[in-house]
Amino acid sequence: MSFLRNKVTQFRRHWFAYEAVPLYAILGLAGVGTAWYLTYLASRPEVLWARKKNPTPWNSVQQHQNTKLWHGPEGATKFQQYWKPNQRPATSSS
Repeated sequence: MSFLRNKVTQFRRHWFAYEAVPLYAILGLAGVGTAWYLTYLASRPEVLWARKKNPTPWNSVQQHQNTKLWHGPEGATKFQQYWKPNQRPATSSS
């Protein structure tokens, strides 16, 4: 039992510092976030893992299904209602 206690105190003395706890927490959170985001990207309909089973997975997305992580503010739909992309401002010819 004293061998294990000796190893734990040796670990604390050389590798553990109370000042580094926020750094460990931030790095751990960043690692978890990175793993989550890579998992999210890998499960998108645009990614092909098995081409022979389903060669076009983007065709199985429903019309109103949201595949984006964030679809913007709600004011964007109001903006699209009054802005038409084909309209150009009138230019004065000299």
